[in-house]
Amino acid sequence: MACLQMQVSLRREDAARLGYDSAREWMTLLRSKRAMLCKYMKIDSEDLRWYAAFHNEGHHPHVHLMVYSSKDNDGYLTKAGIEAMRSELAHDIFRQDFAQIYEGQNLAQNSLKEKAAERMCLLTEEMIQGVCENPSIGEKLLQLSGRLKHTRGKRVCGYLKADAGRSAGREYRSLGSIQKRFIKS
Repeated sequence: MACLQMQVSLRREDAARLGYDSAREWMTLLRSKRAMLCKYMKIDSEDLRWYAAFHNEGHHPHVHLMVYSSKDNDGYLTKAGIEAMRSELAHDIFRQDFAQIYEGQNLAQNSLKEKAAERMCLLTEEMIQGVCENPSIGEKLLQLSGRLKHTRGKRVCGYLKADAGRSAGREYRSLGSIQKRFIKS
């Protein structure tokens, strides 16, 4: 019989901030994870049994969890399954923190896109007027544009076909010295 014994512990300040400083919150979380426990332990939901004990220790409130099947020789654990359960529990507990991190990443990415678009507009204008400081930039961008013209889907290096991605990478690296001025502007 597979039996999972796990301890999930938080620092006091995290438990207080996230609301996991009472047995009620832990019980709500663990009850919501019944399907996850069944999935990773390979146990039918009607046979799943679990017990938990909450300990409100001074510096690390935590819960002890024991999960098993009511049927003999039912269910099994793998290292990957245990890691997936830990990961899913951590993600649920720290959901608010992840949301703030993702929001910050989105803001930074949007800011970078705006700055790049502004700089590209200025660069394009300079090329049209013939006052571009480095004419090779225009040539490199035209080569890259021609290469990407026949590319379907996302035009992001990670999504490009291997040869187009290598070409885009070469063009980007060849602009290395110009890149520093581009970012500072």
